[in-house]
Amino acid sequence: MYLAAFVGRLPTEWFGYRLLPGVLFIFLLGSWLADLHRQGRWNAARLLALAIPILAGLLAAVGAGAGKTAIPYNPETLLGLALALPLLHLLAPRPGKAWDERAGDLSYGLFLCHFLVFWLWPGADTGPLALRVLAALTLAWLIHRFIEAPILAWRHRLRAPAAGSLEK
Repeated sequence: MYLAAFVGRLPTEWFGYRLLPGVLFIFLLGSWLADLHRQGRWNAARLLALAIPILAGLLAAVGAGAGKTAIPYNPETLLGLALALPLLHLLAPRPGKAWDERAGDLSYGLFLCHFLVFWLWPGADTGPLALRVLAALTLAWLIHRFIEAPILAWRHRLRAPAAGSLEK
């Protein structure tokens, strides 16, 4: 879907930037990188962290030649993709901090709701950006606190070994 949006077959705002079906692959790449780190497969993680920016650069070069980088959201998403995976790879060995955990908790909810807040905000084009960002962060926190965290806790309870079982 992202590539169809990139070349202009689908609206880039919806399928190359805002909605999950178009950018799901980016989340999956991050998840894959995290799995490689957890498994101690640092060479494979390094290869992924190098290959994705190269592929994004090639897509940008080919897209520029075909006029596709003039399509809204294409340059931004390619730049984000090219920077995000290497940064995640470089930060992976560093110990996590509490603020890092909170930012991770908010990230998915913020992805889901930020555009909704911006669209529903009266005078979104002229209103104060800081208040819109604060509203989106607040909504993301509410989503995490009252939807995501209880579901995660329930899932962990379901997957926990039964008391007295031999599984550890």
